[in-house]
Amino acid sequence: MSHHRHAITSAPLYLGQALSIRPSCIFARPVYEGSGFARTAAWASTSQNLRQNSTQGLISSQAAKKIRNAIEWLCAAAPWQRVWDIESKQHYNFKCNFITLTIPAISNVVNHSTFVRTCLNPFLTYSRKYFGLKNYVWKVEITRLGLPHVHLVTDTFINHKKLRKSWNKILSSKGYIDGYTKKYSSLSLDQYLLLNPPNEKYDIEHRTSAYHQGCLQGWTQPNSTDVHALSKVKNVCAYLCEYLGKSKTKHFHRKGRYKVLRFRSNMRLWGSSLSLSSSNKLSVHLFPNEISKVSKQLFNNVIDSKQVQSVADAFGRVYNIGTLFFVKAEQWATVLKGTLYDIYTNHLLKIRTNVANYELSLA
Repeated sequence: MSHHRHAITSAPLYLGQALSIRPSCIFARPVYEGSGFARTAAWASTSQNLRQNSTQGLISSQAAKKIRNAIEWLCAAAPWQRVWDIESKQHYNFKCNFITLTIPAISNVVNHSTFVRTCLNPFLTYSRKYFGLKNYVWKVEITRLGLPHVHLVTDTFINHKKLRKSWNKILSSKGYIDGYTKKYSSLSLDQYLLLNPPNEKYDIEHRTSAYHQGCLQGWTQPNSTDVHALSKVKNVCAYLCEYLGKSKTKHFHRKGRYKVLRFRSNMRLWGSSLSLSSSNKLSVHLFPNEISKVSKQLFNNVIDSKQVQSVADAFGRVYNIGTLFFVKAEQWATVLKGTLYDIYTNHLLKIRTNVANYELSLA
């Protein structure tokens, strides 16, 4: 771990090391009495974004890192479990699910600035009460048609029929299903099949059944949700981080050009449960006499590391402000053992039980 001086002070007193722990990495920086904390280039970029006081309808690179961090902790804390679905009468191997909440393409104009407050927040409140939702990360994106949709990752198993019914109920209360109901209520079976022709995925029997089911429901239950249990995905965390951790809203090809899709307002674009938020970081302070316990585990030929440097000052000087160690999932409990591993697993337990943030020492 680096003991480099990172602030211009006279004879600073070395107080130890501050560890910031994530499932995939550990950042260690020296702590001195009365010294400031040198800022990295990433921090400087984030500060510039804050001074502009605008998301410009996009996820910032710093926010994307926070999303990936929250997903890492969610996947690390969620155990594999065998769940029983009452409606389908089947058992499932379950760890995390990937839910998409959409708005029918045939709908009234959606107010972007109030979408999270009037649609997503009521859904999360309902899910916490009736589905037992605890740990989750969500991100809002925009479609080509200009409609917002939500990607939600959680460790709570939710039946897909109950999920759709609850989401549609919220959309209906805002008038976002009226256009869908009006259009399909006037269609005959032949007209419906023309709009939704059979394909390799859905044959004519499935389409016909969907039509009759829609008639029975009064065309009030559009296919507005999608759920994937991710049980067949080899690396769930990497898959979710790549999908949700993008700093830009998706692109699409149009007349040979790619366009970045943006929201029309500075609405909140992502969030998480408190258990996975930045306020629930895992931070550990090592006093000088405790450093050797951890250094032997981190400095070896198995765990990769690199020095993190500060932004250059007015004289072009940079300082090593800490060391970043890259940890693989299987290295916890094998390479990293003892008290450090106990602190890590204790934090995972606190996420599962929704305990708020805390700071630990190895004492």
